[in-house]
Amino acid sequence: MEVPTPRTALVTGASRGLGLLVARELARRGYSLVLCARTADDLYAARDDLTARGADVLAVPCDVRNAQEVEYLVARAIGHRGGLDLVVNVAGSTSWSTWRASSRSGRWSR
Repeated sequence: MEVPTPRTALVTGASRGLGLLVARELARRGYSLVLCARTADDLYAARDDLTARGADVLAVPCDVRNAQEVEYLVARAIGHRGGLDLVVNVAGSTSWSTWRASSRSGRWSR
């Protein structure tokens, strides 16, 4: 009988909040994880938390707004386990002042 290969998931924005919760759930379901976030210290803390829970984790600092960093992230992710089975993009940022300014200008009313 063939032993199933662990599935690999890439989770962006995985250092805290929803991204970290998604990563914990995927780890609970047996996924090997590749995590990314902009803040390396927070990312490594998330990695340590998940590793302590028994997960196989690769943490790669990455700002998903930078195409070169994303290319490096994907190459590392594929190299980690030979491929990706799932990508969960939770990375994002909020700038209410920018949103308010653009909403007043009509950019969000379309």
